[in-house]
Formats: sequence, C-alpha cells, structure tokens
Amino acid sequence: MTQHPKMNSWLRELDQSTKAYLEAFEMLSRKALNWKPKADIWSVGQVVDHVIKLNETYYSKFHELRSGRLKLPLHARVGFIPRFFGNLLLGSVSEDRSRKMKTVAPFFPSESNIPGNIMEKYSHHKEELRQFLRSNEDLISPKTIITSPANNVLVYSTELAVEAIVVHEKRHFTQAQELLAIIPEDILND
Repeated sequence: MTQHPKMNSWLRELDQSTKAYLEAFEMLSRKALNWKPKADIWSVGQVVDHVIKLNETYYSKFHELRSGRLKLPLHARVGFIPRFFGNLLLGSVSEDRSRKMKTVAPFFPSESNIPGNIMEKYSHHKEELRQFLRSNEDLISPKTIITSPANNVLVYSTELAVEAIVVHEKRHFTQAQELLAIIPEDILND
C-alpha cells in the first residue's frame, strides 16, 4: 500500500492533540467536566463528546466508499465544487474561534451529564481513529470524493475530510481550554 504523503504528519498532530487533551482535562472530576458557564454553552465534557461524535461520523462514509455503496450527487463530478465545499469545511473548523460556528444536529454532544470516564473514552477513540485512518489510507486522496456526514449535498475529498478532522480537534481544544480557565475553584477542587 502506498503511503499518503501527509499521513505521518496527520497522525503526529492527532497524537499531539490526544496528549494535550489528556494532560489538560483527564484530571477533571465529573462535576468539572459537566460545568457550564451558561445553559447554551457546552461544558468541557460536551466539547470532548462532540469531537468523538464528529470523528466517528466519517467511519460510515469511508465504509460506504470502500464497499461501493456511496452515492454521490451529480455535482460531485464538477471539479471546483468539491474543492469549494472542502475549503469551506476547512474554514469552518479552523482554529480561529473569533468566527463562531453553529454545529449541525449529527454532531451535537450529549445534552448534559457527560460520564466521568469521557477522557478514557476519548483516548480509546483516538486509538481507533488512528487505526481507521491507517486501514483506509488507500482511500485518502484529493481526487476521492465523499459526501459530508451532515449533508449529502456537500461533497469534498477524503483528503480534506482528514485534514478537517485534525484541524477541528485543535479548534475544540482551544474552546475547552477557555472553559477550563473559567471553571470556579470550588468546582475544580470538588
């Protein structure tokens, strides 16, 4: 199998984000993981849950692609359209949090009460994601198109999908760090 030229870099970045998430949030109690400054703002635990859910939505798209069952809309064959949607996707998940983005339904975290073992679940998920990317490396290409897990009209390359996963993790690490900085001391020390 030919190795994708960016695979080692992506895996390294995913490993770095795993380490950063675990170092920053693994020690949090269930109460701290679920603390929210306002009802409409996610908790640290919800941020982590969201990252897991989003990453896992791509598994079915790659399975459909591998099995030949992935149905692409006609506009997926028009070269600039997948590039346009892919670049739009990358822009929407960039680390720049000054632009607020609304999450769509398939990617919503659990409403509340994230279990205290979410960081253990995250760690297991990241190992699974690494294995998933390696086992599907032959499908990752700027010319291989999939539909978005959120909307089958949106099409982009598998390469841009993986890039978006990596960047998305960084965006939400920053978000979770911002939350950690404002969790009240009594909740942190509980």
